[in-house]
Amino acid sequence: MNKKIVALAIAGALSAPMIAQAQTGSVVMYGSVRGALMSTKVSGGDAATGINSISSRWGIRASEGFGGMTGFAHLEIGYNADVVGATDTAWGIRESWVGLSGGFGEVKLGSGLNVYDDVMGMNHNSIVGGFNNINAFYFGNGFTNYNTCVGTAADGRYGNSVRYASPKLGPVQYRAHYSIGNEAAAGRNCSAFDNAIIGGFGPVQFGVVYSQHNNFQAAAGVLQHDADILSGTVKGSFGIIDANLGLETGKYKADWNTSSGKYRAMTFGVGANFGPTKVGIDYSDRNNGIGASGTGLHNARVVENAAGGGKLATLYVNHNFSKRTIGYVWFGQNKPETGAKATQMAVALRHNY
Repeated sequence: MNKKIVALAIAGALSAPMIAQAQTGSVVMYGSVRGALMSTKVSGGDAATGINSISSRWGIRASEGFGGMTGFAHLEIGYNADVVGATDTAWGIRESWVGLSGGFGEVKLGSGLNVYDDVMGMNHNSIVGGFNNINAFYFGNGFTNYNTCVGTAADGRYGNSVRYASPKLGPVQYRAHYSIGNEAAAGRNCSAFDNAIIGGFGPVQFGVVYSQHNNFQAAAGVLQHDADILSGTVKGSFGIIDANLGLETGKYKADWNTSSGKYRAMTFGVGANFGPTKVGIDYSDRNNGIGASGTGLHNARVVENAAGGGKLATLYVNHNFSKRTIGYVWFGQNKPETGAKATQMAVALRHNY
């Protein structure tokens, strides 16, 4: 018996450093599976009805503390939950970072959401999906994944990136994202640079971001442009009421500055929380004026908006059945400046893990 006790004591002493080392690090798996029964009807056409996966994703986060700093990694993969087998071609990297944080702030290398999205995302009072996905219609002319020099959106995931977040300076924080980009088809290198100030006072949060794109293309091998975009959002929670207001202005210099176009945009949202249920409305309005040389520089993700401008209004109800399971419905109308009006209805479920 004494020999067994001694053996256990020795084994415990030898394993203690390993246990202590393991306690300084962590690996967390997370994800979200989503599905929406969605019907969209464009005036003059038949309704298109089906199941939409609405950005289902799986991810892991890992971190380890050492010497007053933290090393970390983040990998997130998106997929279509509404298709099966080899027909699912949507598997792709959403976030892929490795970095360090400490008294200097946080710096990371890889690819993923830019800091423009941090500001734009403050307007998502409703659950993102379909017509109540504000970035699909309004901010920055859509959403783009940038692994090449092709795209027009300010909101997006950038490849070949360096991202920095400062320590908080009182109520505010500075964030920056620089994407080295790649070689453009016309022989010029592209790059993207975003700078943001984000902060808050009590129940009110705010963010301002300036985005600059150089030598991007609206489509592969065609019109090349620069873009300068200034965007700001204020949001707050006041009792049962949540509200947000976002404003944006942008200018494109197209075809290596031989022509240019401007646009302005606004979004507003208000929601009321009744226990596990939230009821609200989102509204977005963008003028025309983002076309140049007869070519519309836009990302028509919601419907085919020929000129990129228009109005979008969505009524929604979200309900938390539990901590991880959420149900939501919405009804939205999109009225472009040119083209047919579109109406969308959806009933959706989401489970987070």
